Amino acid sequence: MRRMTNEKEFTTTERKRSLDHLSNIQNHYSTLDNESKHNRNNSSIFYLRNINNWIKLVLMGKYLMPHSNVFDVCCGKGGDLLKWQNLRVRNLVAADVTLPCVIAAQKRYSNLKNRCFRGEFIYGDCFLPGVVDKLPNGFFFDFASCQFALHYSFSSQKRIENLLENVSKRLKKGGHFVGTIPNSNWIIKKLRSVEGYTIQNSKFKIEFEKTSLQSQKEKIPIFGAEYKFYLNPSVVGVSEFLVHFPTLVKLAKKYGLELDWKQTFHNIYLYGSQFKNYLLLMKKNNCFNQNNTISQIDWDLMNLYLGFAFKKVTDPQDWNPNETVDLQSRKIISQEDIIVLDQSEFGGRLYQN
Repeated sequence: MRRMTNEKEFTTTERKRSLDHLSNIQNHYSTLDNESKHNRNNSSIFYLRNINNWIKLVLMGKYLMPHSNVFDVCCGKGGDLLKWQNLRVRNLVAADVTLPCVIAAQKRYSNLKNRCFRGEFIYGDCFLPGVVDKLPNGFFFDFASCQFALHYSFSSQKRIENLLENVSKRLKKGGHFVGTIPNSNWIIKKLRSVEGYTIQNSKFKIEFEKTSLQSQKEKIPIFGAEYKFYLNPSVVGVSEFLVHFPTLVKLAKKYGLELDWKQTFHNIYLYGSQFKNYLLLMKKNNCFNQNNTISQIDWDLMNLYLGFAFKKVTDPQDWNPNETVDLQSRKIISQEDIIVLDQSEFGGRLYQN
């Protein structure tokens, strides 16, 4: 693997908080088993998972043009690689904080049949500075995507600003940054309607600690509003954070990103359903149950998330449309080709497997 370094001071408190949260995320995703097709098809969240993937495709398809350069932020195991293939992207940079996930994504990419795009994979924390700094000079993105991950950065203002800076730094003017996050308004509304600090049904549970809400449900902190999330059977007690969306919009403006679209999953479903090709994909991708519908419990769970899109309104630094470059063309990307960032000076660390 190619090791890259950056330099910046980080306070002891910030470093400890960053490492504690990083460990939580890495431990969760590193221990996830690769489900067999049989187990996936028989999972209680089989249809919900397919609906969420369809929602992501609708959101991407609304803004992504063919032959674009894409930044897949917090890419996980490369679950969106087929989407990038079907959307005909030109270059893809995928980054994640968990090494086994990056390796899995790299292998998936190398094994992708009829692959139409170049790829680069980065092992580093997207919530710390410098993730895109080691890409070739003259390489810029048309599109960035962060799916079901941005909320982890809301542990602190520094971390969400680092993410926005990483996205914005190489994003062209007119490009878009899209993503999906938990719907904090819905979560807080549900929380205030129950006694105690837990909301749940047969498929999910969200469990707050009293201390994370400053002892009262009416006093929700903007950053660090932590809860444990459970989704049967795949997610067990992962630490997540509420996203105060007005603050996200305000901070994004500092980095030349202006809100273009924000919709609940219900509304994205209604939007996508207007298009015949998306309706056909819903059926093809098994979004409907045996009754050819979405079950009531899955429909209710769709309240839990929303999608967003920001538009870049400023040119990136060093932008020159006459000097743009592509990523290196490689038939196979090996584990040794993964860019490994040394982010210890930012409060991060790396796991060597």
